Amino acid sequence: MMAGSTGYLARWGGLRRRAAGTAEEVDFLEDERRALLEVFAREGNPMGHDHYGVELEKRLAELTSVVFEAFDAYIDDMEQVRDGLRVNATTYEAVELPPPAK
Repeated sequence: MMAGSTGYLARWGGLRRRAAGTAEEVDFLEDERRALLEVFAREGNPMGHDHYGVELEKRLAELTSVVFEAFDAYIDDMEQVRDGLRVNATTYEAVELPPPAK
């Protein structure tokens, strides 16, 4: 947005590009989340059965839950940003473009 004499000028094309970039980021994050989930499932407890491994085993489900809850929260935030950018782009586009001929 640029400061103008009467307020701000939003470029709806730029908003659309940012929304598309954010959508790509959401897709990337979802792919990475799936890959990480596969690693957790495949590896299980990577520390073995010594006292460190036993201690990790006690907390692994909780730690895994915390990691994926944070991942999900970040993805949700990015989806909200994407959706907000789309709405703003549509709103500014509707104001700037002439109405269709009747």
